[in-house]
Amino acid sequence: MKKDIIMKNKTEEQCGRIRRRKAAGCLSLLAAFVLLISACSSPLPPREAETDNGALQKTENAGSEQPKNPAGSGKKEDEAVNAESSSDPESESAETTSDTAVSPETTASTAPLSDEEKALKLKEELPAEYNCFSDTASPEATFIFDTFFDDLDEAAKAQGRRNPPVIEYLVRRDLPKAQAAAHMPEGNPFADEPLPYFMQWDQRWAFDDYADGQFGQTGCGPAALSMVYTGLTGRNNYLPDEMGKFATFEGYATPDNGTSWTLMSEGAEKLGLTVEELPLHKPSMVNALEEGRPIILILGPGDFTASGHYIVLRSWNGEAFDVYDPFNLQNSLKSWTYEEIEDQIRNIWAYSY
Repeated sequence: MKKDIIMKNKTEEQCGRIRRRKAAGCLSLLAAFVLLISACSSPLPPREAETDNGALQKTENAGSEQPKNPAGSGKKEDEAVNAESSSDPESESAETTSDTAVSPETTASTAPLSDEEKALKLKEELPAEYNCFSDTASPEATFIFDTFFDDLDEAAKAQGRRNPPVIEYLVRRDLPKAQAAAHMPEGNPFADEPLPYFMQWDQRWAFDDYADGQFGQTGCGPAALSMVYTGLTGRNNYLPDEMGKFATFEGYATPDNGTSWTLMSEGAEKLGLTVEELPLHKPSMVNALEEGRPIILILGPGDFTASGHYIVLRSWNGEAFDVYDPFNLQNSLKSWTYEEIEDQIRNIWAYSY
């Protein structure tokens, strides 16, 4: 009996040791499980966000950092697990939204400029001066012209299409700083010719009022007569701006047509020139030029204009006419045969002094 009791006690002691080992093992597994959950719920590393000026800054991930519980405290571990599982999804969503939302100021400052805004900014930054003898327009002026093309008057649209360099003048028509920047343009390709070459959108007079517009767009008539007068007389008292004032005062500037034909005949005679109206006849035109008498033509639609335009024939080179187009330098740099311009000619005047 006593032996049976001893054996029973040993058996119970062994069972107790086994139960304690199992309990310890369970606690170890539970501790490891809690540590794993704690590691998974740790905050993500900071992410990068772009600031207003394009630089990158660090922003903390949504949610707050969970405290780490020491391994081996079962009760605290259970509480941590319960707290993790019972967190409020709406609260987490609100925190995430708060962290990732973009302020109106950021949106406004980083939003790209529209083409109109870019064009206005470029227009403010345009240099006051331009060169009417340039053979192209700058990319900035071209962008401004293209952006506001639909807002332009029909004459400006046609002129810019026909003669791209004039865009430099067209986009500055309403800029006071450009109007105040009158200067002698450089690069006149005809500087050594006996007959001077003037362009109507030369900055010295382009912004003057003329014929219900600006001289740069409507002043081809006075510019043409100024070339002839200055070349024949050798005087500079009727440069294009003064010739425009003369035409206006004498009533030759007209709102609808720019310049009346009578400026080229009656007006020229008032200035002391001798004028002969020629027929549309090639030999007559060639003969006048060979005698040293420059010619002014009024042209209709064609190579030079979409409506009406004055040009100067300065010489005959044996095969074609050398011309001065007061609006388009490229037209002046080439020679034109009689056959090319015959159908465009509306009237012809030859001059002497």
